Amino acid sequence: MILPEPTHKVILVIIELGIFLGSLGVVSLTNIIYSALLLGLVFICISLLYLVLNADFVAAAQVLIYVGAVNVLIVFAVMLIDQPKKSTFFSFSDVGDNITLGVCTSLFILLTLMISDVSWSKIYLTKQSTNFLEQNLTTDVQLIGSQLLTKYLLPFELLSILLLVALVGAITIARQERVVEIDDNEVSDSKEDLSLPQLRKMFLQPFFIQLLNYSEELVSYDHKCTYFRCLSLLYRFLWINHKSKHDSSTYVSRANF
Repeated sequence: MILPEPTHKVILVIIELGIFLGSLGVVSLTNIIYSALLLGLVFICISLLYLVLNADFVAAAQVLIYVGAVNVLIVFAVMLIDQPKKSTFFSFSDVGDNITLGVCTSLFILLTLMISDVSWSKIYLTKQSTNFLEQNLTTDVQLIGSQLLTKYLLPFELLSILLLVALVGAITIARQERVVEIDDNEVSDSKEDLSLPQLRKMFLQPFFIQLLNYSEELVSYDHKCTYFRCLSLLYRFLWINHKSKHDSSTYVSRANF
């Protein structure tokens, strides 16, 4: 992008100010939704910075990858979690936040001092090297592709392996099954045979209380005798059925051990 020098400087100052304020809002806001949106603003300002520096392909890749994919994914992820309703600036309430603020301030002052000590007038930039002229590469895509596949081939491949490892690790963590820890006392208690009073108290007592309440409505003595005989048979049938299932499960568990 060919612009006059004063306009170029003004645009650079505005873009850098947007990057600085957006980054400050990302780390200072407590509402994670606003932080994610400001992160998208930072990515857009960085792409505009590349565009001003005549790096058209890098600017388009910045918008497509970071703004269109990474930032949208972050916003989609944070929308699925609980967010605080109130957002405050610089709510430093513990020691860790104060330490982080001190470290960031120290790094900012150090970078400012280093930049001020550099003699920028003695630095010159080379637009094209001899290798590029020999290869007759004219576009940004050709230049970047040539550098990635020749000079920076090993870091480029290592970066792809690193991204693959991060993807596999994220999938593994997401698919990890929960392991339920069982106490030894609970296991030993489950292996013991349940007694008849315990079974009556746990399972059958509520059922028979309802049946006994229904028996009060019966009038004749014969009806009551028949009714209680049926209850006795049902009680014995349930107990024998439970006992047989418990014995078979105990046998199978001992065989597995």
